[in-house]
Amino acid sequence: MPSPLPCPRRPFGIASLLAAALLVATPGSASGSTPAPTSTDNLQRNDRPPTAPFRFLLVPIRGTIGVDVTASGVATCLALARSEGWDGVLLEFDTTLGRLDDGLAIANAIRLAADDLRTIALIRTTGGAAILPLFACEEWLVLDEIEIQERDDRGIVVLRPVGDDRSAIRTLPTWGGDAETVVAELSALRTAGRRSMPSTISEKSRDGRAALLDALVDPTLALRVEPGDVVRTIGPDANSTDTAPVIRTGDRGPGISVAELDATGLATGLPVGLDPLRITLGVESVEPQADTGVVLIGSDADERFALRGGLSRQADMIFTSIDAMGSLNAGLPWSVERARLSAPDRPARRGQYPMSLDQTGWRLSEVGLKNWIIGCDQCIRRWNGVANTTRELLALEERGRTALATFEALTPLPEDVARHAGAIRVARSVLDSMSDLLPEWRRLAAIARENIERMEAMRSSPPRIDR
Repeated sequence: MPSPLPCPRRPFGIASLLAAALLVATPGSASGSTPAPTSTDNLQRNDRPPTAPFRFLLVPIRGTIGVDVTASGVATCLALARSEGWDGVLLEFDTTLGRLDDGLAIANAIRLAADDLRTIALIRTTGGAAILPLFACEEWLVLDEIEIQERDDRGIVVLRPVGDDRSAIRTLPTWGGDAETVVAELSALRTAGRRSMPSTISEKSRDGRAALLDALVDPTLALRVEPGDVVRTIGPDANSTDTAPVIRTGDRGPGISVAELDATGLATGLPVGLDPLRITLGVESVEPQADTGVVLIGSDADERFALRGGLSRQADMIFTSIDAMGSLNAGLPWSVERARLSAPDRPARRGQYPMSLDQTGWRLSEVGLKNWIIGCDQCIRRWNGVANTTRELLALEERGRTALATFEALTPLPEDVARHAGAIRVARSVLDSMSDLLPEWRRLAAIARENIERMEAMRSSPPRIDR
């Protein structure tokens, strides 16, 4: 079984190399004349002929639980596998981020599918909210070696192999502000993890997973593997023996390495290649179903991203209007004052308009007429600026109200409910305060129109004194 994509990486930027490499390794499927015997904990479906290839759908559990992979996306993959009559799903775990509620929703979808599909977990590294979907899988496989991306001394990204001494599962509770919230999350993880286990696994597996879960959520516990791969929790001071090794999960924060997980018998170590997968699963041949699962998970994540993006864009429209109104309104008093000061008939400006006498009376001289026209044009521009500002303010207020009404009608995703409500509360408060200014804006708009008309009349009829 080839290694999946190196980490860190974009969750769905490239189609899964796992399935692609499998297909390259052996055209169509991998087969062998004599399959290895199946583990007593591995469950066979009775409706598949023994010689038929084991057809499975690869489902990537990567990125952030609830964002890059969701319960609806996983449920779509499981429904497709059932409808196509495929034998199982191979869920590739490579994530430690997300919320427990989202992880539990994914776990429930996987657990309920166990009656119809063979649910197999392929572990690169996992933890946090992803523990719940992992515990919902019937079988656990863990890659002996993976490759991760890192930068060398020159800053060049290189691939570095990581073997079975890496952490396979880590608890990684999220910070909630104080120690009590961490304890509460660990307790919730224990309860949800026990409920996530499918009814199709053996009692031995169930007890072993329960012991592992207890050790993962309680750093004061360790694990002992007794003869027959019986896993039990013990105190941290217990010593290992040749027949009963002790795994100190608390030393990994808590967590368990690939080699330790393999030693418990709860998971089977798996090298790269189709044939090791075939042997481990105990089937004649395996047949991966291309990248359908990758596409479905990515499509669901993209749809959620689009919904969240739409909410953000609508909020941006509201507050862009509010910001613009605030800026324009702040500058409006000075715009009005400048327009008033630019009036050409103000007493302080009369010295710019000398007059000359002709046969009909006193008229503006050539220089005076030029200055008069310039003064009128400048005043018209100033009042046009006031008119445009008030018109834009009224339009922005209406646009903000319309955007807010549209935003209020949106149904946010659960993780966006608080942001949606907060944006509505702030927008309503600011728009209500702006509404008090509407009469003043309309009054200034009317004054601007009156002054524009007056200046245009004065421009066309310069001052004169008839004899």
